[in-house]
Amino acid sequence: MPELPEVQTIVNGLNQTICHQTIQKIDVFNKKTLDSQEAKSLLNKTIHSIIRKGKYIILGLEDCDLVIHLRMTGQFFYFPYTHNYELGPYDRVAFSLSEGLLIFRDVRRFGTMKLCLSHKELLKKLGIDPLSSAFTSDYLINLFSHSKTGIKSFLLAQDKIAGLGNIYVDEALFLSRIHPESRVSNIAVESIRGLQEAIVVVLQKGLEAKGTSIGNGLGNYQHVNGRGKNQQTLLVYGRSKQDCIVCNTDLVKTKIAGRGTTFCSSCQILY
Repeated sequence: MPELPEVQTIVNGLNQTICHQTIQKIDVFNKKTLDSQEAKSLLNKTIHSIIRKGKYIILGLEDCDLVIHLRMTGQFFYFPYTHNYELGPYDRVAFSLSEGLLIFRDVRRFGTMKLCLSHKELLKKLGIDPLSSAFTSDYLINLFSHSKTGIKSFLLAQDKIAGLGNIYVDEALFLSRIHPESRVSNIAVESIRGLQEAIVVVLQKGLEAKGTSIGNGLGNYQHVNGRGKNQQTLLVYGRSKQDCIVCNTDLVKTKIAGRGTTFCSSCQILY
């Protein structure tokens, strides 16, 4: 599932291609993705802004917002009208804009688009953005003091910190030397400070690489203009049974909080 760096990269690409264009026609090929009546309400509206909130993409129109969640395999592709494009079997929505065609492709069909007057009400339960100035070590220390859950579950909860997913949680926990089975309330203050820094570092690194593209399947993450490169420098995620880059111990993969989790049993401290 695309996480914060992937979604932000897609938002950046959409801002460069479709912002200020007008929606002239919409073809909906999967009603679960976008309601047909909501699609009609979008006609002749101009896209004034494109932003990210957590893992959501928000298209800001004149008098409403279209809130999009990519889920597992959602992708956007843009084609100027000078490019001939034939619709494929996984294309779920086609937006005919004033200057080109925007395709939403979704192999698994879990992606959603919801029309609302304001995204602020719809997304009011989202937690803090980890790339915002408010996401400080003191904020994280205070947040941890009110929880007794496991650290992996805590970091994946979108009502606590919005935008993190399995890849960047595993990377941040490794970088901060915290075992993914640790209890939030037991983690030392200095380690929490290190975790806050690590979260920002791994997210910024992912952004600079335009996201993480793992595998070559049709549903694997791609941004508007191609594949990400962050997978080339991952420290633990996807490296099960390979040597830890710090101590050469074989990395372990297990399931924590219902998610495959890779870590170093030697470097990462269990609190």
